[in-house]
Amino acid sequence: MKSKLSSTFVVGFAVFAMLFGAGNLVFPPYLGMQSKSNWIYGFLGFAVMDVVLAVIVMNVIASKKDGADGIVGIMGNHLSKLLMLALYICIGPLVAIPRTAATTYELSVAPLAPQMNSVVFSIVFFGIVLLLCIRPSKIIDIIGAVLAPILLVTLGVLIVKGILHPLGSIAHGGALYTSVHTGITTGYQTMDAIAALAFSILIIAQVKEYKLKNKSEERKMIRHACYIAGAALVLIYGGLAYLGASVSEIYPKDMSRTDIIINLAKDLLGPAGLVMLSVIVAAACLTTAIGLVSSCATYLEKLTEKKVSYKVFCTIVCVFSAFLCNVGLDNIIALAAPILDFIYPILLVLIFLATVKESVVSRAARYGAITGVILFVIAQAIENITHVYSVIATMPLASYGFAWILPAVAGLVIGALIGRFVPAREAMGYGN
Repeated sequence: MKSKLSSTFVVGFAVFAMLFGAGNLVFPPYLGMQSKSNWIYGFLGFAVMDVVLAVIVMNVIASKKDGADGIVGIMGNHLSKLLMLALYICIGPLVAIPRTAATTYELSVAPLAPQMNSVVFSIVFFGIVLLLCIRPSKIIDIIGAVLAPILLVTLGVLIVKGILHPLGSIAHGGALYTSVHTGITTGYQTMDAIAALAFSILIIAQVKEYKLKNKSEERKMIRHACYIAGAALVLIYGGLAYLGASVSEIYPKDMSRTDIIINLAKDLLGPAGLVMLSVIVAAACLTTAIGLVSSCATYLEKLTEKKVSYKVFCTIVCVFSAFLCNVGLDNIIALAAPILDFIYPILLVLIFLATVKESVVSRAARYGAITGVILFVIAQAIENITHVYSVIATMPLASYGFAWILPAVAGLVIGALIGRFVPAREAMGYGN
């Protein structure tokens, strides 16, 4: 039996690996290259909106008696289930899971084995994912003890080589405001806060398997594991951002995010760099896919009250994802993006409200904040459908992607005022 310390590190490395998808691999180098001498400020903006937010989300959920349900439950039974179902479908089989296979094929397999058929690859990829997911009690151990160390070591080799033998000097320039703005918006748009929420169901279940003394010990392990994951993510993102900044005078300004990381690997490590990059991408995508498939299947089994088993849902998700990753993935992403734009602000408001006591923010004020952000996302959806961008784009913080904050705050204030005179549930109309 593992010690508590080793189990904490396994869980921490698993959280790191599941959050570190292939998309997160390409953002920091691009950010560093664009920010130049201000790369550290851009990186800090990215780290706060990606890593810090994800760690907060997972800790808040772990502190709740009912997990994620304790956060969304204020919306009522039906609305909260609908919101969570939309979340798991969007970041699961509809987009994120099939994208892991497509990314692995494009960046890991095609460059080294162009003769490999994408359909055959998708079958093999999801066959491996299904095989590793079928025993949920072993998933965290597999990711945290096997796949995450491979990811950390290969990334470490690339970053250390780039620090000890930089390809170039960091160019001066890059506006400070632009660097911070790009870091914040990029970190926010990774939507890792949603991923953390989705993965929490898996992490909490695994920690319970360790049979610790009490709930307090379980929460403590999750909290420490999140800190380990956060520290690893910050170190890796910081190193990758530095690598990008070090080639800001060498690579063309219009080089794509993917080409930047490919050229960094090749220029730093030679032909072996492409092989190592393939290993990094494959490990990153595989860990994310395993985490997402298992989390989705666990949630769906719970939603159906175990009328459909976890293994059946794992199989359905894998088969569906294998099919999607070969047909019209760009169209599927385009379809899912508005759904994510709709639910992300709502979830962030719910998470914020979950961090404050009801004695500080009354129940009526909470309903007001939720109503405000829901009205905002509805207006945003209407603007996106009608292609009229005259209001939201001009709102405070819109350039950062935070235009929803003002309606949420306004709703909170109005709800607090109404709550002084009318019972919250009666005034706001929420309930089961």
